[in-house]
Amino acid sequence: MQDDWRSLTDNEKRIVKKLLFGMDIPPSWEIQEYVGHEIDEYGSLALLSRGDNQPANDMNPRLIASGYFDDDNQTAILGPRVEMILFEKNGVLSELQIFRSDRSPLKREIDPDKIFMIEQRQ
Repeated sequence: MQDDWRSLTDNEKRIVKKLLFGMDIPPSWEIQEYVGHEIDEYGSLALLSRGDNQPANDMNPRLIASGYFDDDNQTAILGPRVEMILFEKNGVLSELQIFRSDRSPLKREIDPDKIFMIEQRQ
């Protein structure tokens, strides 16, 4: 395992749990068993199960859940949003992708309780 893998923050775990909420998840998706490392300036994370030595190498990640967070806290219907997409490869969580739709920096920390769900796939 590379040196830059770290334990997930409580907020990162809460984001993943929110995206998986209500799904019948396999034991291999239990987020408490994961470490991560940031892969971009928005806080996107590569995920790795603590028992694995390296990330899953399947070239075709599968989207399992997506949602968004209103970073501006505006009442406008359209506007920049923080998008979150959770992927799995070979039966384990592999990436939490986070990005702001207008590519600008995030204005505040993501509040998992204010994530709006878009899609979940089993």
